[in-house]
Amino acid sequence: MPRNKLTKEVVVSNKAGIHLRVSRMLSSEASRFHSSVRLHKGAASANVRSMLETLSLGAAPGESLQVEVEGEDEKDVQDALDAVVALFLAKFHEDEGQGTRGEG
Repeated sequence: MPRNKLTKEVVVSNKAGIHLRVSRMLSSEASRFHSSVRLHKGAASANVRSMLETLSLGAAPGESLQVEVEGEDEKDVQDALDAVVALFLAKFHEDEGQGTRGEG
């Protein structure tokens, strides 16, 4: 069966870049799919299911990355790409709930 492959450029737009919590979110999201999900930063590449590999990219705010998803099932590939890109677009939900701590 032929492999399907999709790529999309994303920008790290949250304030702290890719740190431990973000890496965990990406790993959790990628693990929901059968497809392989990788991030590329220049010549460096990381399996998104591996938090350590993702952290090792050292992606800072404002940097561009390529999301690459590859797998046998076309729908799974598209769904995985959409899910990972959505996290980047949502800035990993870092802006949500700020200013509400301690408020009841």
